Amino acid sequence: YVSYLLASMRPSASLSADWCDLAAQMPPVLRSLLIDGVHPRSVPLASLQDELGLSSTICSSPDDRLQSLRLLRLLRGLPPEQKLFDVGVPVVALCMVSAGLTADACAKLRRAVDSHLNATTPSISSSDDSQLSDHLMARRFSDQLVLTRESLEQMIGQEARAALWKMPGMLVQHTRSTADNDGLPAAGYDDETAVEISIRRYTPHARPWIPFHTDRAQATVNVALADDKIHQGGRLIAIRQGALEQIDRLEGDVTIHASTLLHAVSRLCDGARYSLIIFFKPCKESVATFEHS
Repeated sequence: YVSYLLASMRPSASLSADWCDLAAQMPPVLRSLLIDGVHPRSVPLASLQDELGLSSTICSSPDDRLQSLRLLRLLRGLPPEQKLFDVGVPVVALCMVSAGLTADACAKLRRAVDSHLNATTPSISSSDDSQLSDHLMARRFSDQLVLTRESLEQMIGQEARAALWKMPGMLVQHTRSTADNDGLPAAGYDDETAVEISIRRYTPHARPWIPFHTDRAQATVNVALADDKIHQGGRLIAIRQGALEQIDRLEGDVTIHASTLLHAVSRLCDGARYSLIIFFKPCKESVATFEHS
């Protein structure tokens, strides 16, 4: 099968033998979704859940009560999720903001990570065994530029930075009926240790896909720094509200999601995919990964 994968891909979308070997190890439904580019609407969710080793209740129960996922985390030796926000109300798994960053701000961030990566030698090559065996972990991700709150603010401005810091509160706001609720106070993230910021560049050879996982932060703000249409593949996929969903994004669009959201990114075949990732209140433990059972 590895030889078939190598022979069937166009030159611009070819994978190294190591990445092809990873793809060959995937069960068929997961491979069709992440590697072959089959649209999530065509993938039987129950079959995918079986391959991931997840109970069917994970996708049929409300987003804020994913007991099966929490149990699986415990069984795999991972710590149980902390209560997302100490606000005493349910929290939605995902919400979106259109044009959360301007085109000019997105361009500045793309140039910053390109300049940084062009000036440095990656610490982990795409064929490194340690990266391939742990190719999801953010802390092992080499094609990124790590920022502080101040350096991000210098690039996009104080107003835009402050707006991003308020977005985790939307996970709470969307469950409340009062329009004047401010959600979570931005002051809760003033401590630099409570936030991790990075600009990431994904390419077909360095990180062609990201398997299903949950993030190791209470909330994640993910900004698309370019339209999905400028690259082939590399689509954000999530399991929520009892269905598989492909989340198509334009430049500047923002997804905000809780640590309970099970999500992945399909194989990037051509071009480069850029994202600004902000982890709010990240935990130090490893992320839960769901390759297959």
